[in-house]
Amino acid sequence: MLTAEDLVVRRGGTEVLRGVTCALPTGTTALIGHNGAGKTTLLRALLGLLPAASGTVRLDGEKVLATAASRSAFHARLGWMPQDVEFPRGVTVAEAVEYACWLRGRPRRTLRAHRVAALETADLTELARRPADRLSGGQRRRLGLACALAGDPDVVVLDEPTAGLDPLQREEIMGAVRQASRERTVVVSTHLAEDVLTVADRILVLADGRVVADALLDEIVASGASAEQARAAVTGLIAPRGGACGQTDGAPA
Repeated sequence: MLTAEDLVVRRGGTEVLRGVTCALPTGTTALIGHNGAGKTTLLRALLGLLPAASGTVRLDGEKVLATAASRSAFHARLGWMPQDVEFPRGVTVAEAVEYACWLRGRPRRTLRAHRVAALETADLTELARRPADRLSGGQRRRLGLACALAGDPDVVVLDEPTAGLDPLQREEIMGAVRQASRERTVVVSTHLAEDVLTVADRILVLADGRVVADALLDEIVASGASAEQARAAVTGLIAPRGGACGQTDGAPA
């Protein structure tokens, strides 16, 4: 389980993440909130990519960002897909996935097996030899997911993995995410109710840099609810709540 305790991030003297405490267990947690709520800021702080002014991040009870050694061990267990997915010119799909796996410290002799598994999950096996810069937008996002899954990490964090995709492409990505979450912690940042309803086991809602709701999806969406009712229940959590919560604080989405 990945946890954060009283996590604070400041930018220019202003708190953009305000004492966030959360627990992210096995399964998929959807991190939602309006634009500027602090979703990307929280993800980057959890991963140690953005320095926190205070607070603690733990994986399975152990501090993961306290020392260079603990940070390195944490990153070996972590898969990360940023919102903007880019790959070097000329690098093939297979090479990109194997490189991501190598960065996590997996033995060279295992790279091929890990690559095959990740490409299969992301439905990219037939494109393994294609240069990554020749992929379509949807294929490039699936490659980002494959790289996040390479090496079988214990924690996978995905920032807006379906941004800019059409409904069919979103369904393909979310299907792969659902498959990947069966035995690991997956955190998906999104503002799309459809994505939440497709993959989430639980929902963490941010507003103005604070956690304002943390519950199982079944506690948010009533049993027997129609698709329209379920979507409305989730959309109501994502929408700005007026006042301070409806204003951006400078934090990324």
